[in-house]
Formats: sequence, C-alpha cells, structure tokens
Amino acid sequence: MKLQDEVTYQRKVFLRDHPPIIMPVKLQAGSAKQELLAGTVIGKNTQNSQIGIYKATEHEEPLGILIEDITVPTGGNGAIGHIYVHADCVKENIIFDNAVNAENKTKAIAKLCALGVYIY
Repeated sequence: MKLQDEVTYQRKVFLRDHPPIIMPVKLQAGSAKQELLAGTVIGKNTQNSQIGIYKATEHEEPLGILIEDITVPTGGNGAIGHIYVHADCVKENIIFDNAVNAENKTKAIAKLCALGVYIY
C-alpha cells in the first residue's frame, strides 16, 4: 500500500462522532519500507512484538487504526505513529493490506470491537 498522489487522493472520513482514544506505537517495516495511510489496520506480531500493518498472519493480532499517514523505514529504528485504541469507525473506509481476505477482515473487525475499536 502506498501513499497516493495528493492530486488524486481524497481522504475518506473513517471516524464517526464518538470521541476516540489514541496511543503511540513504534511501527516496524521489516525488509521493505512501508508507506501507510490513515485508517490502516495496525497489528502486533505475538512472537517478536513487532508492530506494523496488519496482514492476518498466524501470530498477529490487530491493535488499532492508524491515525496519520506515515512512512515506516526498513531496519530496526522504525517510526513512531499513533493508533486509535478506542474509536467508532466507518467500515467502508478502513484500510486493510491486500493480503487480508474477507474472512480474516471479519475476524479482525471482531477482535478490534472487543478492544473498543468499533467498526460498522
């Protein structure tokens, strides 16, 4: 997923009116730089504690929704980003990685709802 050209990109509203709660996180990109958009589902690998784009792998849990557009460089330094850990979100405007299929999206949304990130 890449940041889109400013001329063609129109940000969609992904939050509803309920006041959100945010948390800072250190995002890790792994072997390739990641350019993430606000509204992207962020996950944590339960084996190595790395936090980044949610890809629904076996050892990954969704954590929240990214607040801002951010570029995460490769290597160990990563980038500090912020996620919504409690929010009321518009389902159609939440961004999942292309590798996440419909079944895993449904499971992730249920897990996020259990954490307080309501997506409908």
